[in-house]
Amino acid sequence: MTGAPYVLLRAEEEELRSHEQQSHSIPPSQPRLASLDVFRGFTVALMIFVDYAGSIIPFVAHAPWDGLRLADFVMPFFLLIAGISIGLVYKRVSHKIIATRKATWRALKLFFL
Repeated sequence: MTGAPYVLLRAEEEELRSHEQQSHSIPPSQPRLASLDVFRGFTVALMIFVDYAGSIIPFVAHAPWDGLRLADFVMPFFLLIAGISIGLVYKRVSHKIIATRKATWRALKLFFL
């Protein structure tokens, strides 16, 4: 009986060491989609431009009720970027139901935050 706890502790210690070695190794990262990063940067620059130039240049500010101006494109661009990003992240998940659950759970957590 005195040898059994030692064996269990030794096995647990080896498992912890292997887990630590795996956690310290950096997983290979997927290459970023440069066009999406450029579009995201363009959208942020457009948002800053619209925010500061909207009061000076009238065709840049939001349309009063009907119509379409430059500032009205910022939110749809962000929604497009978010949709493409979610599609790319969950593309690697083989099961569609699991991917849908992960996306829904993430959206709920962000909503409640």
